[in-house]
Amino acid sequence: MTRSLRTRLLAGIIGGMTLLLTVFSLLIYGVIRSALVEQFDTSLASVAQILAASVERDKDEIDLEFEVQQMPEFQTARHPTYYQIWRPDGTVAVKSPLLGTRDLSRVESTLKAPVFAASHDKGGKPQRIVSLKFVPRIAGSDEQDNRQPANVQALTLAVARDAGDLHGQL
Repeated sequence: MTRSLRTRLLAGIIGGMTLLLTVFSLLIYGVIRSALVEQFDTSLASVAQILAASVERDKDEIDLEFEVQQMPEFQTARHPTYYQIWRPDGTVAVKSPLLGTRDLSRVESTLKAPVFAASHDKGGKPQRIVSLKFVPRIAGSDEQDNRQPANVQALTLAVARDAGDLHGQL
């Protein structure tokens, strides 16, 4: 049985439009997803840089200059933000009180640029992690003195934030 020209044209147009709309939708989703993740990661990297700038080393002691109460994102349990700092030998120096006995995933990074990763917390909720290596300031050193002693090794900092809202938007 032969189909009419009208039926074949209509089927071709419907198929072509469906394909075009699908490709366009996927393209728009990719662009929006990229922009939202970049914005989320930029915010997370800013928090990590603030934390790294507030770390002081006094002999073998690692101290944070800021109080956790000054940054409310480290206190809320609804959409928590966690931090953890490791010494060069892999031992934990300081970590977020909200972590309790848990540890963040340690993502290896370099001194030049932070590294971002996606993971899940203990409850299975999605989160984004930024990891960076940095050389802490020496306690009691002058703010204008940027020289670091040769024997100071870089610490690794990881900051993780709940990404449930990000995934909800997407």
